[in-house]
Amino acid sequence: MTGDYHVILPLMLATVVSVMTIRMITPESIYTMKLSRRGVRLQQGQDIDVMQAVTVGEAMSVDVDVVSPDMTLEELSDEFAASHHHGFPVVDDKGDLVGIVSIQDLERFQSEASIEGRTVSDIMTSEGLLMAYPYEPMWMALNRLAPRDIGRLPVVEKEGSRRLVGAVRRADIIRAYNRAILKRARQQHKEDAQRQTKLDSAKFLHLEISPESEAVGRQVSDLDLPEGCRIVAVRRGRKLIVVQGHTVLHSGEQLTIFAEEVCMPGVRKILLGEDVPEEEVRRSSARHYRITIPSGAESIGKRISDLPLPEDCILVSVRRGEDIMIPRGDTVLELGDKVEIFGVKEGLTEAIDILTS
Repeated sequence: MTGDYHVILPLMLATVVSVMTIRMITPESIYTMKLSRRGVRLQQGQDIDVMQAVTVGEAMSVDVDVVSPDMTLEELSDEFAASHHHGFPVVDDKGDLVGIVSIQDLERFQSEASIEGRTVSDIMTSEGLLMAYPYEPMWMALNRLAPRDIGRLPVVEKEGSRRLVGAVRRADIIRAYNRAILKRARQQHKEDAQRQTKLDSAKFLHLEISPESEAVGRQVSDLDLPEGCRIVAVRRGRKLIVVQGHTVLHSGEQLTIFAEEVCMPGVRKILLGEDVPEEEVRRSSARHYRITIPSGAESIGKRISDLPLPEDCILVSVRRGEDIMIPRGDTVLELGDKVEIFGVKEGLTEAIDILTS
């Protein structure tokens, strides 16, 4: 701007200082702030490209309108008018991609010659075709689309093949981006939940009930589980259920269990049918307790992360009316919430006082 090369070094120094200063004030930029407010935090480096999480096969449209190379240009003109498309993949009788024809190709040919007696093969583009593959990440397809400013990309079965299996269009790109953002949000939610609920001597365990398990066909309340163990949820088909005492367990169901390390052998013995020596099954002082948030409690209207709960206690579930929630750090407690606490006996009394007083 100044035409003076002597200002380059001071300019570089000023830029670095300004970037470091703004990052100390706020880690968000104008590009990531809206996503952050929606609960999606983009990390520097490999996390910034969310499109790496979605493949072309997940995003592409499989119902693609195609034309034959033998179609007359009169018929092609009618297809453009009826479909309002701007281009078609050209596919032969075997289902192989042989070219691309656009409405610009048709208009350009009409301005130079008569279309009577001509076919799609006369005007289609057959050399240097851009293609994508179902197993590729979407960002690779985007890199092919951008330089030529085209709005669609045919998807073939694999490299070296011309068999058409779909197409990527602008609408598919938007859906792919939304899907990638959703995946990132779910992953962050899972990581947050694990961070907020981890204890030094306890962890979450995911098990599938085996057919040999003594828990098959029995209620959770009837199982002789170690005292330091809590079955939090069960996945039954596509449905995730918060476990109650009357919940009946079935073979093949996926369980989410919160338990101390010393209880793991006993848990595996009961739920998996594994032969664990009795001397390895140890009991602990951990308990779970249910309370109702009373009127006047100081915890009402506060986030769970703001409550000074003991480190050896965890809120397992919150029942609000007919809804049951797995609490997070930003969950705000309300009057009448029925809270289930899990922890060692010594810390439960302190946790109950914090929640109810």
